[in-house]
Amino acid sequence: MGVRFIAITDNCDREGDRSQSDSLIIPFKNLINDACCRDISMKTAASYAGKAY
Repeated sequence: MGVRFIAITDNCDREGDRSQSDSLIIPFKNLINDACCRDISMKTAASYAGKAY
């Protein structure tokens, strides 16, 4: 596909050889990060909805 995945904080660059653990850990971390972002988004929206202007 020509897509190169680089995750600086996880020290991952998919251009070179991939290990078995990278193939499992990186997608799992992405799911956890996505869930955390959704949670923060819902809490922020609830906070704005509860404020009186």
